[in-house]
Amino acid sequence: MDEKRTQTVRSDADPPSTVYGLKDLWIEFSQSTGLHAVDKIKPPSCSPFTIRGLAWILALCSTTGFLVYNLVGEIGTYYSYPTVTKITPQIKHAINFPAVTICNRCTFNNTRLEVYPEMENYFFNISQGRKRKDSFSHLTSDVFQKPLSLEWLQNMSMEGSKMLFNCVFGGDNFDCMTNFRPIFTHEGLCHTFNFNASKSVFTAGDDANLIVTFNINQNDYTFIRNMAAGIKVFLHHPDVHPDASSTVVTAAPGVLNICCHTNISV
Repeated sequence: MDEKRTQTVRSDADPPSTVYGLKDLWIEFSQSTGLHAVDKIKPPSCSPFTIRGLAWILALCSTTGFLVYNLVGEIGTYYSYPTVTKITPQIKHAINFPAVTICNRCTFNNTRLEVYPEMENYFFNISQGRKRKDSFSHLTSDVFQKPLSLEWLQNMSMEGSKMLFNCVFGGDNFDCMTNFRPIFTHEGLCHTFNFNASKSVFTAGDDANLIVTFNINQNDYTFIRNMAAGIKVFLHHPDVHPDASSTVVTAAPGVLNICCHTNISV
């Protein structure tokens, strides 16, 4: 009797076993997790397996696979974007000045078109949006029924030496027609400064600007579609034709326009 009591007391004093198997760990996890459908995959659903348990296992695996697939795709898309902006500080003692192309808003000089008296009426109809067949003399018809030469267009356009009245760059006056080169664009005959990329500036501000005073010769204007007077300015790289430039500045008579280290006075 004493030996049995001793054995009973000793067995009651031993701590219970805390060894868990994978099945026990899964049951505890499934009962405490908040993940959807995990609590459905537990005994007796999966031991022994039932159709309900297999359906929940299939649903959970398929949705998990779909989630992983989308996450991998989104991460790949995120890292496939090119670099939008990359700033590298660099100290330069001088920067290249852009090419500046200047065009009169009116392409042709009315006084030079006087040899074609029908042209004034033709341009007037165009400016008013009228579409009509004008009758031209043989002289006018012979000229405009064949491709116009650049020499003819230059002779009939606004004269650059009269339009470019005074030019200053970096505080120094210079001869406008020596540093401006004639060039044809969709705006007609224009003139480009720094066409050979030879100009650079060392400081910012008015002292480093290009300052040009114009005489637009509005009295010599022909009729044009928008009936506007003034100039158009294209800022572009010297190697790029001004027709491809999207940086266009317009200035009306009597306006001082400052843009991109360029002062324009009309």
